This record gives sequence, structure tokens and C-alpha cells, in this order.
Amino acid sequence: MVYIREKKVKGEKYLYLVESVWDTEKSTSKQKIVKYLGKIEKAKLLDIPEKFRNLNNIIKYFSEKKYYENDNQNKIIMTFRENLENSLMAGNISGAENLFESYSKIYDAKKFIGDILLPVKTRIDLLLRKNQISNGTHTVCYNGMLKIIQGIIDSVNLKPKKDKVLVCSPYGQQSILENKLVEIQFAWKGHRVVNAPSFSSISDILFTIERDHPGIVFVTITGRNDISNAKRLIEQINEKDNIQIFSGTHSTKKTIVQRNKENLEEILIQSLSN
Repeated sequence: MVYIREKKVKGEKYLYLVESVWDTEKSTSKQKIVKYLGKIEKAKLLDIPEKFRNLNNIIKYFSEKKYYENDNQNKIIMTFRENLENSLMAGNISGAENLFESYSKIYDAKKFIGDILLPVKTRIDLLLRKNQISNGTHTVCYNGMLKIIQGIIDSVNLKPKKDKVLVCSPYGQQSILENKLVEIQFAWKGHRVVNAPSFSSISDILFTIERDHPGIVFVTITGRNDISNAKRLIEQINEKDNIQIFSGTHSTKKTIVQRNKENLEEILIQSLSN
């Protein structure tokens, strides 16, 4: 077993990574120093050899000591981002999931999405636009992120107390990942969420509204090319009573779409940048 040991010398506390090994001659366990970590206030998780870094007791120790401040925290965030990007690019889904487990043990799933996953998603999208990665690699990365997010959604153990939410997209927009990111944000706030299948037609979405009676409809739009289809969809939903309609992306403030607005298109454009 490997664990952290504190030792006080002349009023200063020092940390050691030690391993408990069995002494067969003396029939007892003894401590073997794996690595000296230095003064307690300067020690950080990245000082731990990689093969021991994800052990529950190691993560718990650093989490409880709240060492993740300022420079140490920034270094950890950048390391996790780099490792997640590399894992996704390589199609190493289990490695990506392990990174999520490690980070969420230190903080939580919300921090993982905000600190790690969303910046990595933004970078992967940028690499695709610059033709620095192929569509195939981009799809592999998205599938990996989807699996992580779906795992988070499945683990949310809340009793919904707020309005049911329907998350949907304009027809022709492939935004499965975006919609899942919106879904988890509403689920964390206590809503029961229905996520419309990708490429649902307006009639499909209207049928879902009639069937599930959501109090809120969130229309995900990811770019200006989606505006005209989003406008048509919202105009149809507007005919339904007692439904709040919001639009935007996973990373913007939700913009409420007012009924019978002549400037609906302008509102939708604003919702992309709010």
C-alpha cells in the first residue's frame, strides 16, 4: 500500500510518499520511502509518480489539504487538459474516463466540465476548422466526450422538483454533444430533462411537446447558419401555451425568446454571444 506520510523536523512539516512492504524475515510490515516530496506547503499532486497519482487515498489527501491554489491549480488544469486531449485523439476512452474520475474526486463533475472538457472541446473544434485534424479524428473525440457526459448524466441522483425541460435543435443541426451539455446543466438544477433526438423535424418536436408537456423548451443553436431553422421552430412552438422558450448554447446565458417578437432573428443572434 502506498500513502502520504507527514514528518515534522525543527518545526517544519515535510511530506514523503511511502509504501508499506512485508518483511518476511521479521514477519512484519515496514515503510519504504518511494519519494521525498519536500515541504508540505509546496507539495503537489504532480510530484507523485504517475502510477500512484490516481490512487484514491492520494487524491483524497491532496484534496483535503486544499493544495490546489494559484500556480499549482493552473498547472494541474493545463496538465489534465493536455492529457484529456491526447486520450481523446488516440481514441483512449478509458484513459479519458480515468482523467474525469481523478479530477472529479479532487473537485467535482461540474468543475471537470468547466475547467477541462469545454476548453478541450473548443480546441478540438478549432483544430478541425484549421484542417489540422480529420473529420474522423474529430468524431472520435466527440464520441469520447459524449461517453463521459452521458456517464455524468446517468450518475445524477436527483429528485426533479422543477419544470420538465425539452432540449432540442433546429432541423439539420447536428448538436448531440451540445444538447447533452445543456441537459446536464438543467439536471443539476433539479429539472427532469427530455432530449429530442438529433435531426428531429418540427412536427417531431411538436409531438414531443404534446406528449411530455414540458414547462421549458431550450432550443440549442451553435452558429448563424442555424438561425433561420431555429426561427421557424420557435415560431411553431410559440403557438403552444404556458411554455417558456429559451435559446443559446451550452456556454451562454440562456436567452428567453419572447412571444410574437418581430425581431426574433436578432434575439437569436444575440443568444449566441450572451
